[in-house]
Amino acid sequence: MPAPMPDSSSPDSSKRPFRLGIGGPVGSGKTMCVLRLCQWLKDEISLAPAHRHPR
Repeated sequence: MPAPMPDSSSPDSSKRPFRLGIGGPVGSGKTMCVLRLCQWLKDEISLAPAHRHPR
């Protein structure tokens, strides 16, 4: 289940990281999607891409 979106009306919502999940089968372009998002957003926000292997 995806993480809930932070409540922007909450006073501390600016301190919480925004998380975006990208999923799909092998070869569907997930890596390129993350690369392009990072390139487009690098000057606007602080980024920390991370990945997790499913078990």
